[in-house]
Amino acid sequence: MRLKEAYIENFGKLHKETVTFAPGINVICGENEAGKSTLQEFLTAMLFGMELKRGRSKDDDVYRKYEPWNAASYYCGTLRFEVDGKPFCLKRNFYHKEKTAKLTNEADGEELSVEFGDLSMLLGDLSRSAYLNTWCIRQTGAVTGKELADLLREYLTNVENTGDASVSFAGAKKNLERRKKEIQKEKKELEQEKERRLEELRLEEKLLSEDIRSIEEQHNREKVKHDLIMQGLLRNESLEGQKQKSRKGNYTPSVILGTAAVLHLILFGQYELAVWRIVEAVLLFGTLLFAWFSYRKERRESREQNRESNGAVEYMRRQQEEMHRYRALEQTFLEQKGDKELRRSNVREAFEEVSQKNGRESEIEKKVQAVLLAEQTLEQLSGTVSQEVRENLYASASQVLSGITGNRYERLRFDDAMQVTVFSGEQEIPVSSLSRGTIEQVYLAVRIAAGEVLGEEPMFFSFDETFAMYDEERLASTLHYINKKSNQVLIFTCTTREIKILEKNRIPYHKIMLGTAIG
Repeated sequence: MRLKEAYIENFGKLHKETVTFAPGINVICGENEAGKSTLQEFLTAMLFGMELKRGRSKDDDVYRKYEPWNAASYYCGTLRFEVDGKPFCLKRNFYHKEKTAKLTNEADGEELSVEFGDLSMLLGDLSRSAYLNTWCIRQTGAVTGKELADLLREYLTNVENTGDASVSFAGAKKNLERRKKEIQKEKKELEQEKERRLEELRLEEKLLSEDIRSIEEQHNREKVKHDLIMQGLLRNESLEGQKQKSRKGNYTPSVILGTAAVLHLILFGQYELAVWRIVEAVLLFGTLLFAWFSYRKERRESREQNRESNGAVEYMRRQQEEMHRYRALEQTFLEQKGDKELRRSNVREAFEEVSQKNGRESEIEKKVQAVLLAEQTLEQLSGTVSQEVRENLYASASQVLSGITGNRYERLRFDDAMQVTVFSGEQEIPVSSLSRGTIEQVYLAVRIAAGEVLGEEPMFFSFDETFAMYDEERLASTLHYINKKSNQVLIFTCTTREIKILEKNRIPYHKIMLGTAIG
């Protein structure tokens, strides 16, 4: 791939900026804060896209870092480039609400699909992380020689164990450990939530069972009360019946006396003895007296009978009321009990359901198994990169190192323990014993070699302040070497040091100024 032109509509501090690239070495100059890093991020975003991050990852969110403050919907740009001599134009709008990407073959006007992988195919299926770990080489920073040697070993370990410089073997193990802890935490929280839910269901079932027992006890008490009331009503009715029986025959004395008086008159009426007349008078008076008392008693009993009749009606009414009251209460009790029993049945079913392994638990188990498998796979990956790739990487790194050191170090080698050594023509020297400047060159050689060996499509090299720690001799050797390569080269710098050495050594280059001109 060779870049031709970048038009930045809005990206960070760059607005309506056009940058034209030339084949070979391009030196992008500018003071600090002039927009060099912004341009580099723009190129990366154009090639690989850019997403708005959320949550904890938003702290290092490139999208938010370079989002225009005053024109978010014009967060866009255009990139023209060549692949195998064919010209292409890529237009992107990064605005997350209106994100678009349009890729066109400018030779025939054919519109290609970024979404369906046409751009990825042009890049040789190169991922963003692989690009940043091979072709895009930044300054290693203010680290010691030992730290740089460790960084080199880590980089080689990634290549050795995964066949991809963009994959961090140690980082992957740390991520798996972190993921395992997250899954374990999720599993524990799920178990606690499950136990809490089961405890809630146990308590609910207990309360419903107590409610059912309480309803049954109330029902039994009302039944006893109903039976007692009905028994009392029946007993009162029985007593009234007995009273009615006892009132029969109240006229018997009057009848007897009257009968006696009549018989006496018939038998002894012919006698005019005074004694018989007295007897007759007594009998008649007694008859009348008993008749009068009987009449009075009959009237009283008639009134009482009327009252008793009314009492019977009242008895029937009270009986009916009691029956209706008890039946209504019984129906209420049965409904309440049925409702509680149905709810208890549902609670028991829910308890059984919660007790069973659910989908989330199965998913967590799968995650646990996946992490364990990933850990085993990582352990098995050591040394699994093909021998051909390994030998090509060694040979390419040795060739690059020889070129950028002026043949001072002819060969680079690293053993199974990732101990790196270089051969100076006379002896092998552990990389940890080299000067920081030489380790920088070894690191650069490995990065360049990894890009060439692991990448399918030749890309442009992007050096961002990569040579800040190089002395003049090392920098001149390096610039001579990269000038001989066919790859396009972008050198981002805040000084004129690289330009002076290029001019001094008559190495052709194209100068691109950003922001205020530097001396």
